Amino acid sequence: MLMRYRPGTGLDARILTAAEMRSRLSGWEDLCRRSLEDSVYYTPRYAGALLDTTASQDHPRFVTVSEGERLVALLPVETARLPVPGLAAAGQAWMTDYTFSTLPLIDRNLASDAAGVLLEGLGQLSGGEWVFPAMTLDGPSARALMDAMELRGIPWAAAGDFTRATIARGPGFEEHLTERIG
Repeated sequence: MLMRYRPGTGLDARILTAAEMRSRLSGWEDLCRRSLEDSVYYTPRYAGALLDTTASQDHPRFVTVSEGERLVALLPVETARLPVPGLAAAGQAWMTDYTFSTLPLIDRNLASDAAGVLLEGLGQLSGGEWVFPAMTLDGPSARALMDAMELRGIPWAAAGDFTRATIARGPGFEEHLTERIG
């Protein structure tokens, strides 16, 4: 389903530092509860813990979308020092060794509009190509972004396969031995 972006919805994109995001903790937590998809990696608790420990040398900026004071989308990003079209992307969704998904947090009630303004925020930060290193394309957050790009005529491409790990019920131990070992 193609989501319709409506210009003039009163949503604003802002670029914030990690310290500024921490000052908006209650709004950030509220967005996590309203998000299209759960994304533990961009929750204040998880991202904050990473910034306080293993990723303390990272300096992500947070592309945010707000409706007044209410946060409706968020994506932590890192920008390239020297983006070169065709050679080096403008930036990418923030990812660490402990981040396994780079899905943005998008309010489920304003998904199409918030995704569109989030793209505008990425463009404000740095024009050019943006990379989402680990994102499934079959979920509602990715769909909102893809629809917003399509409506704006922004080209996009998927590279590499990314699938979520799942646990499936299989044969018991004895059946496994018989099947695999003989």
